[in-house]
Amino acid sequence: NAPSIPITGKDMLDGKIPGSEVFIDSASGKLSTELTPITFKEKVRFVEYSTILKYVQKDDPRGSAPEDPLKDEMFNVWQAGIDAWIAKQEEETGIILSKDQPPTEYDDVHVVENFPSINILSPPNGETASSRFIEILVSTSARRGISRVEYFVDNFYLGSSFFSPYSFSGNIPNGVQKGEHLIKAVSYDDIDNKKEAEIKINFDVFDSTSVFRINDPVIWQEIIKTDEKPNYSVIVELHSPESYSSIFLYVEKSQTGIKEQVASVTDPTNPFVTLQWGLPQEGIYIIYAEAIKKTNGENLTLPGVFVHVIENNIETVTF
Repeated sequence: NAPSIPITGKDMLDGKIPGSEVFIDSASGKLSTELTPITFKEKVRFVEYSTILKYVQKDDPRGSAPEDPLKDEMFNVWQAGIDAWIAKQEEETGIILSKDQPPTEYDDVHVVENFPSINILSPPNGETASSRFIEILVSTSARRGISRVEYFVDNFYLGSSFFSPYSFSGNIPNGVQKGEHLIKAVSYDDIDNKKEAEIKINFDVFDSTSVFRINDPVIWQEIIKTDEKPNYSVIVELHSPESYSSIFLYVEKSQTGIKEQVASVTDPTNPFVTLQWGLPQEGIYIIYAEAIKKTNGENLTLPGVFVHVIENNIETVTF
């Protein structure tokens, strides 16, 4: 039988490299706070490559760490061997190992004072609309300037604008039924400080289809990408699928406004249609679906669903 190796509680004796994990704000390089958006929050592991003599007393290995490791005459000799090994690895791999320490200061750019201000100028709050066409006009400003404004109906994404005057115009997507709904505009600066404004609007018009929606994923779902699971199955529900020639799946990278087709199905027969999405790199994405009718070529569109793709096997490491 293999011998039982006791756990001592000291990382170095238990086969672990001493270090710490912290969340960093990538804009400031400082520790993140509750105001740091997920788009700028990174988990970073700081690792120390030092001789065991920094952590363990030779005469009392399980005791406290040495108060002054340099007093040991072998410390510099052993450390020189480690430094030489690291230098060789850097030369062979081309990867420079940082020996930085974790920051001690906190994110000072994602603060309330930097949040944008925003107002919805039109349509007026409480308006009744007799058409599915809508125009949204906002007024917004921020200390660091405005990078984009995103527009939503009932938390479903409609679109973005990137230049002043900031506005959105288009048809409310299929799936939004007759009745009262929430219109929201969210303004961002260059580092995703944000502020939102909301109004209520009543649509006095029926949807053209009874069921057309994205069932999976749901709004703001976290999707884990791994080497074993590089794809995600998007489930779209469609009433009377035999009436449609095609279903298309589109994905837009948040912050860019660039949308691309990632999957499609022709002549669907099942009301629950599965479309395979090859997961991209970590980030915030918006998923759309579109169905084309066989009879008249009418396009049915769905409002966008925000998701967060997380690469589970990738971690920022500082040695």
